[in-house]
Amino acid sequence: MADCGLPLPDGVPVVDLALVRGVPSFEQVVNALCDELVVESAVMAAEPDDTQPHVVVRSRIDAPELVSHEEFKQLSAAAKLIVRTGATTPYANVALRYKRREPTGYPRTY
Repeated sequence: MADCGLPLPDGVPVVDLALVRGVPSFEQVVNALCDELVVESAVMAAEPDDTQPHVVVRSRIDAPELVSHEEFKQLSAAAKLIVRTGATTPYANVALRYKRREPTGYPRTY
């Protein structure tokens, strides 16, 4: 997942959900993805460690791996897909490692 400010690497498919500044929020997208995926682990930029994105991720995923922001940007080049949010909070980015969940009754009503 990438905020509006993360440089998007060439060659990685992007699902751009950003409608306007702040919509959808980082928290909304993290929660939606964690509800739909079996998240095994996460990687985030270590700096700064006390921001709202860190709080959100830690509320859903145990012990995310922390790397430098530069290393995170390099890791994003190996992503299979990037979901871009409307978040404008600095460092509102997270890489999720997940397993596919078996469908359990689609279509789902929200």
